[in-house]
Amino acid sequence: MALSLAKLADCVITIPCEMRTSKQPMGSLFEQSSLLLTDSLVLCLMAQQAETSQSMTVRHADLE
Repeated sequence: MALSLAKLADCVITIPCEMRTSKQPMGSLFEQSSLLLTDSLVLCLMAQQAETSQSMTVRHADLE
């Protein structure tokens, strides 16, 4: 029996975005909404953990 990720997760976040009414192509609206959400979560975690952009840069991987 396969378990879905939602069943394994402690928290599930639904990103409501009506792509049918968007003028943006394909999934762009969802992708932008996801990016804003994750950026906001990172900023909240940084504040809770007393992290700065400089302290995180040390552990950042540059894949270029």
